[in-house]
Amino acid sequence: MTKLKPMNGNVILKIEAEKENKTQGGIILTTTDDSKLEAVVVAVAPDATTEIAEGNKVVYKKYAGTEIEFNGEKYLMIKFDDILAKYIDADEI
Repeated sequence: MTKLKPMNGNVILKIEAEKENKTQGGIILTTTDDSKLEAVVVAVAPDATTEIAEGNKVVYKKYAGTEIEFNGEKYLMIKFDDILAKYIDADEI
């Protein structure tokens, strides 16, 4: 099985599918909110950081990274510096 392994401080994020909003009449509504700037970390380069790990949900900069498709799935290859925050549970604070 082939896997992607990021290098040079990069992180691979799994982009969640955008939900399509339709009216009852079938009109597709577009959104401009930035909720799509959230993703799940699937791989971290060894030289990137110890602050995030696989499975973390993160918020990243708008227009950051490069979208890639691998095994039919969409991912975002991004520099660690373009990650703004990660979600943590209340017991981790």
